[in-house]
Amino acid sequence: MLSKAQNRFKPAVARQWVELVYEGFYHDPLKADLEAFLASSQRCVNGEVVLETHGGSVQAVAVTSPHLLNAKGATYAQSADWGVEEAEGFIKLFGMSSTLWAEVNRHVER
Repeated sequence: MLSKAQNRFKPAVARQWVELVYEGFYHDPLKADLEAFLASSQRCVNGEVVLETHGGSVQAVAVTSPHLLNAKGATYAQSADWGVEEAEGFIKLFGMSSTLWAEVNRHVER
């Protein structure tokens, strides 16, 4: 499985790769660089996925891999029973850098 940072970055890499190929830059060094990142990001992708089909839809119902990024006893969003206070705490924590930036730069014209 990929880290949070890799999951955020990978779509941008994919878009850039598609643009290069679509525009005919097959031999551009950037294309090879992007492919190296994509290959590296996939080196630990393995395991099994169980799929269920219903009409025209498909849903993954089980995933097993020695590289899953999870921890015993952890709570994940799919099964969480967080209350309002916990949710507010997460929002404050994740938004802290944005809030600090706004405080430091509140007098900067945009």
